[in-house]
Amino acid sequence: MSEQEHLAAHDAALQTQLRLFCELMLGSTEAADSALQEIRRRALDDKQEDRLPECVHLFRIAANLCGVRTR
Repeated sequence: MSEQEHLAAHDAALQTQLRLFCELMLGSTEAADSALQEIRRRALDDKQEDRLPECVHLFRIAANLCGVRTR
């Protein structure tokens, strides 16, 4: 598997995990789809969290959107 294929597989797996998280927290596929679009938008706009690993950053955004309280 090439590096590009590996990165694509990683991105696809991360998107699947984010979608499942949002769907479970929000209760619908439609709400999860909307949340994923907002997650992408916020991740592009949010340069402040660049030092965090990508998955941590994206799940933090997802948790905030879904109303999950974090410490």
